[in-house]
Amino acid sequence: MPKQKEFFNEFSNPNIPIKSNLGLFDAQDRYEQKVDNILGGAKVFPYRKSTKLIKKIVAQSGKSNEGNIILDFFAGSGTTGDAVMQLNAEDGGDRKYILVQLPEPIDPKKNKTAYDFVKNELGVEKPTIFEITKERLIRASKKIEEENKDKKLDLGFKIFETIPIWENYDFEADELNEQITLFDENRLTEEDLKALLTTWKTFDGIPLTQSLKKINLGDYTTYYSNNKLYLINKGFKTENLKI
Repeated sequence: MPKQKEFFNEFSNPNIPIKSNLGLFDAQDRYEQKVDNILGGAKVFPYRKSTKLIKKIVAQSGKSNEGNIILDFFAGSGTTGDAVMQLNAEDGGDRKYILVQLPEPIDPKKNKTAYDFVKNELGVEKPTIFEITKERLIRASKKIEEENKDKKLDLGFKIFETIPIWENYDFEADELNEQITLFDENRLTEEDLKALLTTWKTFDGIPLTQSLKKINLGDYTTYYSNNKLYLINKGFKTENLKI
């Protein structure tokens, strides 16, 4: 039966293929011992991903300077974020990462080490896995910065939280009209307003990583980006239009 043979130098993908035998990467490689030290010297998160393996996968996913975004929907201890920061420090890459982690409660009976670490060392009353994710990223970024003082690195990150800000608002009505009041705007806190602004800007296609420009209309602050002006703060008056 005729077959077509394709040589490596003819591949459209210039990256070296990842070996299928992932067992070659020890889940508890040497770096994982450093992670234990970063997180208080104990195995706070015993079943984390291998940093070495994630670095290998990320490195093979594209060139370092393509602005790639690495998404991990099950962040756990934050291995993917740590790996991306390490890799950027090593090859000067501009990769970014998005980690998703639910505030899943830590069961003190199943993982007393993690529970005690979050509650006692981090001072969190109700320990969750998210607190471990966040703390590892903070400590790992500081460590990478210390080890690469001669390099200009961007190791900062932002935390976004989905919150049910409408839980206590009453939207029930037999019919809608111009006079109906959906909720009492005076009950919106500053955090509620920030959450709404973030929701609206992403709905309009503005990335979470893109900051909005503040524009002052007299004593009223608005937010602008991509030809959109957001009037979200309280106290807007007709006089502000004249500014």
